[in-house]
Amino acid sequence: MGKIIIGMALVASAGWTQTFDVASIRAAQGEDRRGPFDAIHASPGSLTMRGVRFKKAVAWAYGVRDFQVTGPDWMDRAGFDIVAKSEEPAKEPELRKMLQKLLAERFKLEAHQERKEASAYVLTVGKNGIPANIKQSDTEGDPLIQPNLSKMEVSLKRAPVSELIEILAKVLREPIVDETGLSGNYDATVNISKYIPDGSSAPDIVGLALRVVQAELGLEVKHRKTPMDFVIVDRAEKAPVEN
Repeated sequence: MGKIIIGMALVASAGWTQTFDVASIRAAQGEDRRGPFDAIHASPGSLTMRGVRFKKAVAWAYGVRDFQVTGPDWMDRAGFDIVAKSEEPAKEPELRKMLQKLLAERFKLEAHQERKEASAYVLTVGKNGIPANIKQSDTEGDPLIQPNLSKMEVSLKRAPVSELIEILAKVLREPIVDETGLSGNYDATVNISKYIPDGSSAPDIVGLALRVVQAELGLEVKHRKTPMDFVIVDRAEKAPVEN
């Protein structure tokens, strides 16, 4: 009997997840107001999401990309401001599990995961490595990606690879899998004018993006089928339970 009780305790403790002590969820004013990426800031015991689409919140909670989440159409339109804190410090992996529980409580979220093959662009570090002009950022704050059309440049500040993938996926119109192994945030200024053919008023955007990523960022992009984890949303309510 003692062994059975201990076994039950171990199972219960393995499935236990810390919860947020305080959490506020409100509908964001306007959709996709943050532009090419949503504002998410996580620190030990604290999670802040501003103008985050529900699909993005689910993706972050389960540690997958947006394209790996399927469910009702409204998930890609409805945005929310989520501010959640716990008394005990919790690192990002635990914060993700805590957000899963919060979404289940407030949105009645029910989801399951499936693994299957899908066509995607796979991003890896090129044979020559990352160019010297790509520096690890030593400043704090949200990622900032600013195009300068007059100089045909794009400035990256505190940008992780995930933010680059968000933008690149919109251009390529297909999923992108990150196999670079790169962590941290990066600063860089990328000049794209030299990759636009002279006299071209309407360049091939997909080809241009691939050339810039490979030549300027030192990353290689290959198109192939690869196994991926998908989160299937079986049920979720558009309006959250009141705070």
